[in-house]
Amino acid sequence: MSESLSETIVVSSYLLRLLFMFLAKWVRFQSLTHETEFIKNSVFYVQFFNSGILLVLATSNNFIVNGTYNDFNSYWFKDIGETIFKALVFNIFWPIIEFCIIYSISTFSRMLDQRKLIPNDPLNRTRSKTLQAYEDLY
Repeated sequence: MSESLSETIVVSSYLLRLLFMFLAKWVRFQSLTHETEFIKNSVFYVQFFNSGILLVLATSNNFIVNGTYNDFNSYWFKDIGETIFKALVFNIFWPIIEFCIIYSISTFSRMLDQRKLIPNDPLNRTRSKTLQAYEDLY
C-alpha cells in the first residue's frame, strides 16, 4: 500500500505544482515577486494537504471515512509514517533531479544548434533565425 500511495502523493504534488505555475503565467501578476509568492504558497498548501491532512483522514476511522486505524498506534506509524517519509525524501532530491534534466535538455539543444559536442563557440555561430529564438535557446 505504501509504495503506490507515496508515488501518488509525489506525482499529484508535481502535477499540481505545474498547474499552479501555468496559472501564475496565465494570471499575469504585476511583478515576478507576486508570481513567485503565489507559486510558493500554492505548492506549500498542496504539499501540506497531500502529505498531512489527506493521508491522515484517508487512513483513520472517523465519521468521514471508514479507515483502517482507530488511533495513532505503532501499526499506523509503520504503514503511514513510511509513506510520508518516502514522499518527503523524494521531494528533497526532486529539485536536483529536475535541474539536471532541464540543464541536460538545454545543453543538448545548444549542441544541436551549433552542431558541436561542446556548445561554447566564442563566435556563437547559431542557427537561430530570430533574436527571440536565440534568447529562448540560450
